[in-house]
Amino acid sequence: MAFANFTTQERLVLLFLSTTLVVGGIVKWTKLQNTPVLQIKTSSVNAEMQAFDRASHELNATGTDLDLVKTDVQAESNQVNGKININQATSVTLQELPGVGPTLADRIIAYRTEHGPFTQVEDLTLVRGIGPKMFEKIAKTISTD
Repeated sequence: MAFANFTTQERLVLLFLSTTLVVGGIVKWTKLQNTPVLQIKTSSVNAEMQAFDRASHELNATGTDLDLVKTDVQAESNQVNGKININQATSVTLQELPGVGPTLADRIIAYRTEHGPFTQVEDLTLVRGIGPKMFEKIAKTISTD
C-alpha cells in the first residue's frame, strides 16, 4: 500500500493521527523529565514513615508497650488445662471469662494487687461484683496455679 493510493481525505486523517501521536508522546516525555523518579520514591517512603510514626505514637499514647505485651503473653501461657490463672492473668485475659467485663477484670486485678495472690479460687468471691452466681459461672474456668 503506497501513500499515493490514499485519497486526500484519508491522507489528512493519517496526518492528523500521526501528529497527535507525536505531540502526545512529546508532552508525556516532557512531564516525566520534570518529575524525577527519586522524588516519587522519596515521597512514597516519607508517607510510609509518617504512617509508622503516627501508629507508634498512638501505641505510646495508649500506654501499650512491650512489657505489657509480654505480660499478656505470659499470662496466656499460664493457662493450665484451659483454665485461666487468676493470679497472673491480665485484664484482657480475665475478660475472656463469662460475664467478666473490663470493670470487673480491673477490680480483680486491683484486689489481687492490694491483698496479694489468691490462695484458692473461692477467694475470688471477695471481689466486689462476684457473687455466688457469678462464681458458679466461672469456677470451672479459673485456677490459682
